[in-house]
Amino acid sequence: MVVLSIGIDLYFGIKKSKKEGVYTHSYGLRKTSEKVVEYLAFMFFMLFLDFLNPLFAYFDIAAMPLLSVFGAIVLIYTEWKSVREKSDEKFRYALKRNPAELIKFVQENKELIEEFKKLKEK
Repeated sequence: MVVLSIGIDLYFGIKKSKKEGVYTHSYGLRKTSEKVVEYLAFMFFMLFLDFLNPLFAYFDIAAMPLLSVFGAIVLIYTEWKSVREKSDEKFRYALKRNPAELIKFVQENKELIEEFKKLKEK
């Protein structure tokens, strides 16, 4: 479910960028792949905690992966919020949060910036 929610977020992110006329480049796709790795690591950690949970040994309840379910709910909610946000709000938040990321983005996409300059001059 978590990977599916990431896929839905990616779909709507690409759809929003096309609607706004923004080129979808490898930077966003790299961020998505980093997100998949982070989310899956989080889910494996929650599953590990479910395996170590000693409460099931002391109480007569069915062993259920409650922490994994809770983690999945949190991550799916995060992706839902991401889909609901407006893309310009995300961009403003990213600039306020981490200007070093903007500098890195500009350095990695110099060719794209030059292409935009040429289009603007025409």
